[in-house]
Parts: sequence; C-alpha cells; structure tokens
Amino acid sequence: MFAGEIVLVRVILLLARRIADAPVETRPRLDVIGAALSAVGLGLLVFGALRSGEWGWIQPKADAPSWAGLSPTVWLSLGLFVIWIFFRWEARLDARGEEPLVRPAMLWNRRLTGGLIMFFFQYLVQAGFFFVVPLFLSICLGLSALATGARLLPLSITLLAAAIGIPRLLPNVSPRLVHSGLLALLTGTVVLLGALDKDAGAEIVFVPMLLIGLGIGALASQLGAVTVSAVPDEESPEVGGVQNTMTNFGASLAPRSPARS
Repeated sequence: MFAGEIVLVRVILLLARRIADAPVETRPRLDVIGAALSAVGLGLLVFGALRSGEWGWIQPKADAPSWAGLSPTVWLSLGLFVIWIFFRWEARLDARGEEPLVRPAMLWNRRLTGGLIMFFFQYLVQAGFFFVVPLFLSICLGLSALATGARLLPLSITLLAAAIGIPRLLPNVSPRLVHSGLLALLTGTVVLLGALDKDAGAEIVFVPMLLIGLGIGALASQLGAVTVSAVPDEESPEVGGVQNTMTNFGASLAPRSPARS
C-alpha cells in the first residue's frame, strides 16, 4: 500500500510539470504617484500628531520650534490637503479606466466607511491601552514581568472566548454586534483610566481587562466581515488594503509618550 502511494505521488509530480499557469490578461501598472501622495499625507499627519505633546497643537510651547508664530503641528496638518490631492488623483485614474490604488467611489458606501472608522478607533484605543497599562503595572506598581503578564491574562481569556465563541455559538448574529464590542472596549478603558492612581493596587485592572478583552474579541469576530461584505467580491482586496491602512493609522496616533499624556 505504501509503495502504491509513492507511485501515485510520482505520477502527480510528473503531470504537474506539464501544467502551465494561466496567462495574465492584463498587468496593471503601480500607481507610483498615488503611493507617494498617500505616504506623504499620512506621514505628515502622524508625525505632527505624535510631536504635538512636545510642540503644542496651535501655539508653540516653550523651547519648541515656531513656524510663522504657530506650532509646526499646524503646518503638518497640511497632510489633510495632500490626502485630498491623493483622492482627486485616484478619481482621475479611475475615470480614465486605469488602475488606482483605491476607488474613491467605494468610500461612499456607508457600511464600508462605518466599518473603517470603527477599525480606526479600535486600534487607536487598543494601541494606547497596551502601551500604558503594562508600564503602569511594572513601573508605578513595581510588578515583575511575570506578575504584569498575569494581570493582563483576563484580557486574553475574554478576547479568545469572544473571538472564537461568537462565530461558533452565534453564527447568524447581526453585524451590529460590533457596536456592543466597541462599547465594551470604551467602557473598560474609561473605567481603567478613572481608577489608575499611584496608590492603587494591581487588582484595579481585573474588571477593565475583562471588558476590554470582551470588546476586542467581539470586534475581531465581526468587524472584518462587515467591511468585506459591504462590497462585491472583486473589490475585497482593495477593502483589505484600506482596512490595514486605517488600523495602522489609528495605532500610530495612540499615546506613546509622557509628553502627550
């Protein structure tokens, strides 16, 4: 029996060499200008937001650089204008029948846009949370790395339970469940921020960890399906790209330094 399986594998490998890949009908050209515009626009916005704690939002802080009497953050917000130019360029390519990075008309889909906005805020809150809480436990409360990880364990438990359990136990649940997930994430974050104090004990993070993990798990189980199902199948790769951009954009703007706290 074993020898027969070997012969079968050899036959399959021999025949596989004669199978040619399907020829590519069209090879779209990379939109280099669009890629450059999007990188510059988003880069200016993120850099300005991250340095706003040091420079100030409008009026420059003491010992901070001043451009025409204003904080550099104001001028870096011109990244919004660059993003506007990017969408105008993409619309022009789409109108000429060329291959844009993103079809601007796709963003008029309210369901898709709502999902992308929720992705942005989820990762904005989530990235800041995962930076602040371990520092609080390890530096302010003096916990070891192992003890800090143990205090974060309730989050992992409820996250996995929600992410795996919701699709399995409630396969026909409404996508509106993402509203409840986002509410749980925000509630846990607000409760945690209100309880953080230098004299507090490590036990204050237990309930917020449960809520935040539940919220992240609920979002992970449904939010991607909301965005992808909002468009035809042939546009799903574009949705994946825009979705990753929004998640990275939100995570980039999360607080990461004492200067912004």
